[in-house]
Amino acid sequence: MDIVVISVILLLGIIMLIFVCKRKEKYQAYQLINRSYNLNNKIDDDRLKDTIKIQRIYNPSIVKLGRDMLIVSKLVYWSFFSQKGIVHHQISFYFSKISNCDINNSNGLIISNIITANDNATHSGGNDPRIFIYDNEVYLLCVMASLKLMHAEWSMYLCKMTPDLLSVANFLRIKPSKDLGKTQKNWNPFIVKNGKQLCVSHIQPHTIVELNMETGDAMSVYKTESMILRKIYPNNMDLRGSSRYVETPIGYLAICHHIKQRQYTHLFYLVEKIVPYRIINFSEPFCIPNPTCNKIQFVSGLERVGDTLWIAYGDDDKSANIAIIDLDYVLYLVQKNSAL
Repeated sequence: MDIVVISVILLLGIIMLIFVCKRKEKYQAYQLINRSYNLNNKIDDDRLKDTIKIQRIYNPSIVKLGRDMLIVSKLVYWSFFSQKGIVHHQISFYFSKISNCDINNSNGLIISNIITANDNATHSGGNDPRIFIYDNEVYLLCVMASLKLMHAEWSMYLCKMTPDLLSVANFLRIKPSKDLGKTQKNWNPFIVKNGKQLCVSHIQPHTIVELNMETGDAMSVYKTESMILRKIYPNNMDLRGSSRYVETPIGYLAICHHIKQRQYTHLFYLVEKIVPYRIINFSEPFCIPNPTCNKIQFVSGLERVGDTLWIAYGDDDKSANIAIIDLDYVLYLVQKNSAL
């Protein structure tokens, strides 16, 4: 065989080996999944057995409430004959609970209620709710789109739930300061500091917002930028918020997402515990095999349970799922890439 042909074959082999190794490194978070659960398989609710409409429950958010795990998911009704004579969808909130955080107990999922959060007929309902606790009460951050002819205008809303979670006690449109811009999506609860709720409105720059829980007024208080992340993801919308933040020994941990050609991937990232709350570390991009990685996969919740992390995510806009991951290994992966 000609030496040139042999050299080309060897070169191609080396290139393929490098590609395989890099791909394995890129999606090394596959190794993290200890176990994954489809919440939809546990749901048995007569209110969802409507043959006229098609329902989907997905994009769950989670928070520990006492010894239990509280879950709120996006519930979509697709109506083929709406008042306007077109295909229309209505979004509601679907609450459930896992008692004692024992996900292996199929009887632990307790249906609470289905909530519709509309402030007027021009909105389809609350989208992608993020659940959090403030002053011992349950709140949701959600995004709503006003239904325009050619486009949708997105705004953030704050929902305060009644103690029994059967209805929305207070429903406010968040009024961001001018520097935040008019269109808002994917806000995430951060921490409570000096009795005030802080949220994150943008990943790049990492923007911390102080939210007035009574009026809905929101004002940016800290903005920081990672030039290392900026080189990898040059546009402001390349990284978008996904989960709320959980405290770890070395910082606040959260997940954001990146979309390219409708392919969703996610990153863990770590935020320092002192102001101005800079992003200090981040992981390689990953997706969650269920059993394979679908193009549309949206992480919408994160909670710490002992030495594990619970990741709540929607898969293919069809199902609500929870993946359970070792915390120590996630922190190991995150610390491999400095953002400073």
